[in-house]
Amino acid sequence: IAPWYVDGVIDNSGTVLPLLECIIGKDLSRPEFFFSDLNKLVGMFIKTYWTREDERLSYFFTNENYMIRSLLNSSHLTIQASVNKNIILVSYHSLKDPFNTAKDKQTLFLAYKELGYDATLHLIKDESEIDGRFIKDLNHGMRITDKALFRKE
Repeated sequence: IAPWYVDGVIDNSGTVLPLLECIIGKDLSRPEFFFSDLNKLVGMFIKTYWTREDERLSYFFTNENYMIRSLLNSSHLTIQASVNKNIILVSYHSLKDPFNTAKDKQTLFLAYKELGYDATLHLIKDESEIDGRFIKDLNHGMRITDKALFRKE
């Protein structure tokens, strides 16, 4: 987050650490998404130049490339806090998100709190928190509309 440009962040199910499947999925033999019908299941990859195959290539995905995309980077968080702690951070995240990113989100928001930010994580734990209007399920995004999210915050 560029702290000199931002007054607040409203997040719905954003990932804290880069999902490698979305960057170098083909190298990992992990499709980003699937198309399916009754008799077929086809794994799909987004065309990307990033690779972990050959370090000599200009599009080799280095550890530094990973770290710059990680929100849970302690040195970046410290720099961000030294520039501006007046950023309001609000996030909604399902504990049952299929990407298994809730624990990372909890760690990030604990770090934000320790750094002095006004940070609120709404961790949706189970079906009892589904109201059918704002939160509609426990999958990634919880089917929360942008309009409802901005209206609520």
